[in-house]
Amino acid sequence: MRARAGRSREPRADLEQQLEKYRRELAEAREHLAEALEQQTATSEVLRVISSSPGDLLPVFEAILENATRICGAKFGNLFLREGNAYRAVAIHGPPTAYVEWYQREPLIELERVPPQLNQGDSRGAEDGRGYRH
Repeated sequence: MRARAGRSREPRADLEQQLEKYRRELAEAREHLAEALEQQTATSEVLRVISSSPGDLLPVFEAILENATRICGAKFGNLFLREGNAYRAVAIHGPPTAYVEWYQREPLIELERVPPQLNQGDSRGAEDGRGYRH
């Protein structure tokens, strides 16, 4: 009888492990679904702004940046356009006061002139014109 009871616990333990595995997989799938829905919602919002702002890029830049900042979980974000060897911030979302003050003083900046306390992002690609993320 004891041998039989021991064997019945083994399948139960296996079932519990499988159940836990499937719970983890389900949680992961739900997380991926939520991320996809968030991205789809952001895309839809940007497309809505594009269609309601023909010829006006500022609201489009602001919508892109606001959604990107939210999706990435960032505290703030900047969107720069390259103008020759310099960059102009065309959209700023949720910046600290120091950033606002600096952008007001320096509307057109060269990366070499960015104060170290403000340059804590990733500037790869800025020099070759591919892009700049902060």
